[in-house]
Amino acid sequence: MAKLSGLGQDTGSSPFCALFGTTVPFTPAQLHALYPSHGAFVAAWTKATTSAVNAGFILPADAKPLVAAAASSTVPE
Repeated sequence: MAKLSGLGQDTGSSPFCALFGTTVPFTPAQLHALYPSHGAFVAAWTKATTSAVNAGFILPADAKPLVAAAASSTVPE
């Protein structure tokens, strides 16, 4: 799990890299604050996946393996 930002990186001489933004992984403490248990994580993931399907961002056929991946993960451990 990580925080994603669309803001560019400090790229120095390579402006191309600024297109990719930045990713900062959550610490274990941040993960536990967001998801105090694995069940809480899976519930939040499932809710977000369902919302994305309903909004048309994810195909219904793709939702099932995404939820399965969350269930088989070790988050927040």
